[in-house]
Amino acid sequence: MPGRRMIWNVLDTISWCARELQKWKGVSIGKILRDLNRKRRHLSKLNESVRTVDNVKERKSVVKDINNLLRQEETFWRQRSRALWLKDGDRNTKYFHRKGGQRKQKNKIWKGTGGEKDVKAAAVDFFRKLFQSSHPSVSDDILEDVRGRVTEEMNVCFRAEYKGDEVVEALNQMHPLKALGPDGMNELFYQT
Repeated sequence: MPGRRMIWNVLDTISWCARELQKWKGVSIGKILRDLNRKRRHLSKLNESVRTVDNVKERKSVVKDINNLLRQEETFWRQRSRALWLKDGDRNTKYFHRKGGQRKQKNKIWKGTGGEKDVKAAAVDFFRKLFQSSHPSVSDDILEDVRGRVTEEMNVCFRAEYKGDEVVEALNQMHPLKALGPDGMNELFYQT
């Protein structure tokens, strides 16, 4: 079945992309923090040194760089926290950091269990039991009085192939920083 193989290739590619972006995220936020510390130390030295025209110009440049790095750090933590009611530029990095950490802890449902595999097995078992009937035969008499709500015309629409422009339209209607998809990416990744 070539269709299934293609889907698995796409899923593998998305998984690879998510892993690479995780590596990049660790490198990029780490670089921002290292650069910020380095620039702050440099600014401290400039503040302690004799004020000359060159030192004042350099100090202005370093302050501008620090503000840019602070903006980048704040944006990172804001996106991670998903506190969308706050705006960039509020310098609430501590709040965003705490909020992002809380969400991360809340999302770890297997903490205190046998691990992620046990949680997955328990979930599969729960839903298998939930949707498994102890009396699988259904009499037509039972279904006689149930009116159908889906017309044949509606059913044709539901079963139609997705069109690319419909997918793009739906994607663009989503908030770019809301919940991550099963691939670990938010809508912003796909909207750009």
